[in-house]
Amino acid sequence: MRVRANGRVSLLCLVLAACGGAGEQVEEQVVADTSTAPPQPAPLSDAQALDVLQALSAAGEEAARDSLELISAPEARRYLNVVRADHQALRAELRVIADSLQLSPEPHEAGDRIRAAAQDARTLLGQQSYGAADTVALEQQVRLHSLFLAALDSAVTRGVRQELLAQYATAVRPTVRAHLLRAEQLERLLREQALARSTARAARPSAAALDTPPRPRPAAIETGRRVRQDTVPRD
Repeated sequence: MRVRANGRVSLLCLVLAACGGAGEQVEEQVVADTSTAPPQPAPLSDAQALDVLQALSAAGEEAARDSLELISAPEARRYLNVVRADHQALRAELRVIADSLQLSPEPHEAGDRIRAAAQDARTLLGQQSYGAADTVALEQQVRLHSLFLAALDSAVTRGVRQELLAQYATAVRPTVRAHLLRAEQLERLLREQALARSTARAARPSAAALDTPPRPRPAAIETGRRVRQDTVPRD
């Protein structure tokens, strides 16, 4: 009986040891998985969120204004006028909110990225000529508004604590997204129109082909003249 009891105790010890080992492995695995997760970025302060929102509204207005000096397509001009007016209103509203909160902007990398992208767009547009910059301007609108959305989603709405600033950031997002979708639509439209014009020019006959070549003088007449001249008797 004693041996049998010892056997049961030994078996129980083995089972508990095995379970304990498995538990330790699971715990080690969980710790390892947690340690490899990427660190979450620190939330923005209200002052940093204000910096990003100011950069966003300023870049949107200035890029639309600069593009209007070069754009000739009517659809694109109507779109850019709407974008400029919307961002002008957003800048004015943001100034009122900042004054009411007595809040000053604190520079943040998301705002710096927006300002750098706006400067790149300004430089690129400055290299274009009037009427030839339609597609380039819309490409830059797509790029900038994609950056605006990313800043709103990844930075601003995650860190804002002031209620007025949070409401402003939430209200801005649908406007920015609508601008982005319209810019993408217009960019495709202008590319299709440019392709259609290029195809039509290629199918059109050239000016050289339309010119009528000069009529050659009939060979028979020339031959007849020479024959008549040869048959004249000589002295």
